Amino acid sequence: MNVHAPDVLNVLDLDKDIVGSVSVITEQASNKLEEHISDVASGCEFNSLVMDRTQEGSSKPFKNEHSMYGPLTKLIAYIADQVDEAARMNGAVNVRRLIKIYEKTDHKPVGSDDNKRPDIALTFVEQQNSANNNANTDTAYKNKDYIHPEYSDMLCVIEAKTEKTKQNDAYAQAYMYTRNIYACQHNRQFVWALTICDSVLRICLFTNDKMFVSDELDISSRSGRRGFVEFVARVSFCDLYYLGYDPTIRYNPKTGGWQIDVFSNDKTEPKTLTLESVLHNATRTTGRHTRCFVVLDPESKQQLLVKDAWAEETRRPEFIETNSDCCAAEVTMAFERDEITLLEKVDKELGKTNRFQRRYPVIKYGGVVRQNLANNLHCTMETTYTALLNIGPVVQSDEVLYRIHKRMAVTPIAESLRNLRSIDEYIVVMAEAMLTLCYIEKECGILHRDISSNNIMFTRDEDGTVRGFLNDFDCAIEVTAERKPRTNMTGTLPFMSICNLESKNIDQTILDDLESCIYHMCWFGVEGVCSLHEDYPTDNDMAHLGRWRIGTVEHIAEAKRNNMHTDDNFKFSVTNRFIGAKQCKNHGDEHGNCLYKDLGYDRLASLVCQLRKALFENDKLSRKCWGAMDLKIISAQPSTHVAHMHVDDKFGHAFSKICKVHSSSKPTDTPNVESGAAADKGYEDPSCGPDPFANRALGKCKEIIVGDIMNIMLNERNSALENIEKQTQHKK
Repeated sequence: MNVHAPDVLNVLDLDKDIVGSVSVITEQASNKLEEHISDVASGCEFNSLVMDRTQEGSSKPFKNEHSMYGPLTKLIAYIADQVDEAARMNGAVNVRRLIKIYEKTDHKPVGSDDNKRPDIALTFVEQQNSANNNANTDTAYKNKDYIHPEYSDMLCVIEAKTEKTKQNDAYAQAYMYTRNIYACQHNRQFVWALTICDSVLRICLFTNDKMFVSDELDISSRSGRRGFVEFVARVSFCDLYYLGYDPTIRYNPKTGGWQIDVFSNDKTEPKTLTLESVLHNATRTTGRHTRCFVVLDPESKQQLLVKDAWAEETRRPEFIETNSDCCAAEVTMAFERDEITLLEKVDKELGKTNRFQRRYPVIKYGGVVRQNLANNLHCTMETTYTALLNIGPVVQSDEVLYRIHKRMAVTPIAESLRNLRSIDEYIVVMAEAMLTLCYIEKECGILHRDISSNNIMFTRDEDGTVRGFLNDFDCAIEVTAERKPRTNMTGTLPFMSICNLESKNIDQTILDDLESCIYHMCWFGVEGVCSLHEDYPTDNDMAHLGRWRIGTVEHIAEAKRNNMHTDDNFKFSVTNRFIGAKQCKNHGDEHGNCLYKDLGYDRLASLVCQLRKALFENDKLSRKCWGAMDLKIISAQPSTHVAHMHVDDKFGHAFSKICKVHSSSKPTDTPNVESGAAADKGYEDPSCGPDPFANRALGKCKEIIVGDIMNIMLNERNSALENIEKQTQHKK
């Protein structure tokens, strides 16, 4: 993940008209620092940090990390003061912000969701006389004491180590703390950090996919200290954008609230919307950094949902370079996939009928985020390259993924599945979401490819009726006649289909999305559908399903193959772990009966068993379409897969019989012992080969499976709606 970028400091770009003045200020502040260090009489308070380690007899200056905190904070404070003083003496330019150090070191910051404690944290105060006096951080408008660190106002963390050999440990800890900065600052696009190991300081820049690291700055040497002074000076004078703050999401001191600009691909001026609340913030240091906001459109007075994300795109650097002034509408032509364009296509087709109202996002505004900065950047649209142009060849290498910053305002505002009231509502939502998936694939030629716990949501009508809502089309693609084989994984690990996990060289189809929906129902069956069921003790059972998200993708795929291959193993490893499936000592009545038995999870377990059978063991299809193991895998390594399964003797016996059936080179009429099915008389496509996944994806085979799955879901939906109606009438 680390990328060596010697000129990473150049990312802190300066306006052309102040470059000369800042250079002079940096030199003056550096000279003052050297005078202070050399003045023995002054008793330099950070001498232990900057002492020359090469002198004969010099010893290791620090016994532990805590002994570094005092000298380091005093050094930073001194440099910041000298930069400010030099600017005042120079008179040509004033600092835009003053760097501040939180008094508490090695302290858990406000806003943390863990118990980790950064060594030192920096913040800043934006000056009222600067060009950023309407800065997109509200730091300048709070009366702060700068004692307790807060992630919401934190500029960067500093991780200290007593030894140079612990550099990688310092990187790792800075990486962990940065995640909380992203989570607490909804306008943060990239984050800076500092590490200091003994006397070696490094400047780190965290972006969506990489951490850029500067050369060593040895602050026991004059040149190293000069580099650190330059960093502080650039932070003090550069535009907020280069510190990682998004100027299109800004704090308005007049209203005491936040505003967000949403762009449209066919318009030059953005829509400025009032931000009312943050629904979802970025929770990882790397990735798309997806954020969701509830906003108010001042014109229509309508509440909208704004989604902000950095979508990965096919890299087209030659397009960007030759079209430096291109507008967003022209840029979208270069995209391999574009969520906004795909959603507009979905609405064009599904919007013809009321059947799918409030079941997918409808675009109001949306486009590529554009930045208008004083430095006349090479391209106005914002990509992962925009802020990194000044670090040269690194950006043009394959070290940096090409991402486009996109933002869209949609309606309606859907709710999390945690707000559902029963299993019946969950079944209704899943059935409708799966129906929407199938229609979008059939009528629009679009595959979703990222079913997850956050991407299936719901809306509730005024009469209380729930509707399944399909969200997040970031990974969606158009299905064409000349489809490319899947070359990389797409989706969220616990819910990804086996073929996606293994990047199998077969076409992606709607079966991948429907398989993901089955995993979705299994996951919620064990974890609990709604917040009312969260107190059920599922730790052991979730640990078992944890094999769907922990480990290598090969291990996750193998676990799913084993779990899904036969009905016996599916019940043992999955549905027997659903809530209410077993007696619970801690949640039982006086007779030991589980109090969660009547919540409806038994019906959910029965449903997923039917769905597994329709997908992996469909009686209407030849046995060449059965199972979750390739014939070549079973014949070549039957013992390997059995050895990795945590199953009982009954399953081992049944699995060995399945292996014998499927390893035969010719179709067999031997009945399936487990299911009691008749001889193999199901449909077999002439193109069927040894891979059941490839066989199921063939035309008619796929149609049969999709039809059976949707019939099962729609029947269960109707039953669930009847149960909801009965419960409603009973309450009345």
